Amino acid sequence: MTPAPSTSAQWREFLVRRGAGTPGVEDWRGHGPAGAAAVAGLEERLGRALPPSYRNFLLVSDGWSDPGTELCGLLATPGIGWFEDVAGDLVEAWDEPEVACFAADLAMLRRSLLVSDHGNGVFWLLNPNEVAGNGEWAAYEWDTGSGSPARHADFAALVAAALAER
Repeated sequence: MTPAPSTSAQWREFLVRRGAGTPGVEDWRGHGPAGAAAVAGLEERLGRALPPSYRNFLLVSDGWSDPGTELCGLLATPGIGWFEDVAGDLVEAWDEPEVACFAADLAMLRRSLLVSDHGNGVFWLLNPNEVAGNGEWAAYEWDTGSGSPARHADFAALVAAALAER
């Protein structure tokens, strides 16, 4: 298995390689780079620095559409935000007593960064309260139809794991 990408160069190579050999799909699966100013603006809006692997991903591709798989679409910098701010209607609904199935996960969800679109009920989240020594935040893939969020060491590990499953 190929190691998870972390640096900007590794992300660029990874995204190009993901498109190679997929019928009807261009070799580049990413979007244009976010650029240092857009990433710095996002970090300012969030009030903290992004984890390195995710920051490097954005510097290569401001979001990700992967039509050749069932992976989540990854948001561009303007759409990235704290789960409670971006999906506040869901947090409010899930905070109701009759929706107790999400109660155990709600505290983590509220404080996590939502980095994926969630039209298919799958959320990719980064948790700034679980930071490794290298500055990476724990990452979660949460399919609302299948229980609690699955934890990964960081964003790059989440991407690698999601692709290995498909």
